[in-house]
Amino acid sequence: MAHFAWLARHGPWIHPAAVALGLLWQDLAAIARPFLPVTVLMMLTLLLTRLNISQAFAHIRRPRLILAALAWSLILIPLLMNVVLWLWPVSDGLRLALTIYASSPPNFSTAALAWMFGLDGNLAVVFTLGAIALHPVVTPAFTELFASNIVELSAMQLAARLAGLIGAAVVLAAILRHTIPRRHLDEGHALFDAAHILIMVAFAVALMDGIPARIAAQPVFAVQLIALSFALHIVINALSYAFWRVFDGI
Repeated sequence: MAHFAWLARHGPWIHPAAVALGLLWQDLAAIARPFLPVTVLMMLTLLLTRLNISQAFAHIRRPRLILAALAWSLILIPLLMNVVLWLWPVSDGLRLALTIYASSPPNFSTAALAWMFGLDGNLAVVFTLGAIALHPVVTPAFTELFASNIVELSAMQLAARLAGLIGAAVVLAAILRHTIPRRHLDEGHALFDAAHILIMVAFAVALMDGIPARIAAQPVFAVQLIALSFALHIVINALSYAFWRVFDGI
């Protein structure tokens, strides 16, 4: 258990180290890349296994906070993103990618990190599942509005893929919740955190496949994109902080 606790304590630092590992060790990233869908399924399965059902329903019965978070993340942030893209024109392909990114649900690691930092992971899971449910409606709407000349995103295909992912995770989580004693589910925080970290390491390494080659091929574009990413995240975090300060005062 000491090893699991060590992983849980150092999780926020291990994740960026995994990104660096994937960048530096491209052979490993290439091996890990085909397993990306598996890591996503495993992460969602662990989140649903760890979820406290009664606390999740308590949040659902008081939906004000969740609805505000969904409106901010799935409507206002994509609108802000496209204002930025209007001020800073980019290629059609990048516009499409950033529009999809801005209107998509958060990564499953968000809820895992919430638990690691001692926050309400159950609330984060409920919010993430709500965002996933709205994803087939919101993202195609934004791509039609801001990137309709690039590609047509099928809401039905997106919904079918997400339903398959969630359905498989629900079945696996139900099996785990049935086989793991309730006491371990309630008290095994370090074990769950460590498992999440290991999955996030595999996910981060796999994502870096081919990235160094792309940077070497277009170094100026890569630096501009990195600068844009940092700037957007700083601005979005600042605006999110301001939004929630105002929301708390209402």
